[in-house]
Amino acid sequence: MWFMWYNSVHDPGYLRFFSGRIDPADPSHFTIDYDVALVHDPQAIPILHGTIDGWLRDDDSILLEPTHGLVKLGTWSLSY
Repeated sequence: MWFMWYNSVHDPGYLRFFSGRIDPADPSHFTIDYDVALVHDPQAIPILHGTIDGWLRDDDSILLEPTHGLVKLGTWSLSY
């Protein structure tokens, strides 16, 4: 899955999500890997490869926590 995005100076980039994986030790935990690059070029070497950790909570909501960047007031900012 590819997403087009723009950084703070409106340069195009890409964000690619990979298939999620369930944690065999904890079925409520899963991970989703991603690649981020400044240019929209699938052949470019990604600048950042990261993981988003997710947990299914008892109330059926999902908690997502990226391993890179900063989450503030519900907005995820990647700085690299």
